[in-house]
Amino acid sequence: MSVSSIIEAGLFARGLAASGAALCIVVRTSTAYRRPLAREIAVALKRRCDIGDETALIMETVLHEALMNAILHGNLGLNSEARQGFGMLDRFQSLIDHRLKLPQFSNKPLVIGATWTSRFIDLSVRDDGTGYSAKPRALPDESRASGRGLAIIQALAAAVSFKEGGRLIEMRIAR
Repeated sequence: MSVSSIIEAGLFARGLAASGAALCIVVRTSTAYRRPLAREIAVALKRRCDIGDETALIMETVLHEALMNAILHGNLGLNSEARQGFGMLDRFQSLIDHRLKLPQFSNKPLVIGATWTSRFIDLSVRDDGTGYSAKPRALPDESRASGRGLAIIQALAAAVSFKEGGRLIEMRIAR
């Protein structure tokens, strides 16, 4: 069974909203890294929530950025310093591949949630990392190879909040 069919069937719904307008997925880090989860979730929510292409693309983009942050910085414990320049990307990929082979990293869970109303779709991603301090940042340096994820999320979402010491990001998307 594909992830998108599981999502569409609602097998992971866990009562996140009394109305039944909810979705919750728990996935291992290694699975989340290898699958296009953001796209699969956005496709399922587009059908369920009857939203347009633009809103679905916004959902996919913010989910992708939040998932990659949760995977790389949260569950795999890699910091941004490891990929400061474009020349460091090969080394960074090697670090990712190495950590994905280690069960203490690859088996950590990611929890992806969604609830919706007639006005908003609320998305959340929770990792099992050590967390971080979500301090306000200046705009990212465009010459850097990384560091734009949170800025992209904040630009596209109607609201963004960080909880649980930075292990949980909540994003509100206007319908």
